[in-house]
Amino acid sequence: MIQVKTKMPVGDNSGAKQIECIKVYKRRHAKPGQTILVSAKKVLPRKKIQKGDISAAVLIHAKKEKLRKDGSLIRFSKNTGVLVNAKKKTPIAKRIIGPVNEELHFYGFSKVISMAKTVL
Repeated sequence: MIQVKTKMPVGDNSGAKQIECIKVYKRRHAKPGQTILVSAKKVLPRKKIQKGDISAAVLIHAKKEKLRKDGSLIRFSKNTGVLVNAKKKTPIAKRIIGPVNEELHFYGFSKVISMAKTVL
């Protein structure tokens, strides 16, 4: 679960390397598939995203385990987010790195799922 001031790596090639959560919408904690407001803390030079830029992100990985309806648990080794356009629900980057949680489909991020190589 992600809350305010949580720092996490980025799972796309938008240019940001590390982001920090500055706002969780509707709840205190965010779970995979939910949108949060983030600020870029570490960035690569000459890319779209600059240090300090504020944008929306969707969580694709979470350390906290998630119980699914079939009885299985899914857990990742680190928290990861992908920068998205909040209104269109499309990613800013052209490539998603690593597997993606299938719960994103229920939140309307089907474009993020289609760009990923693996869906868990």
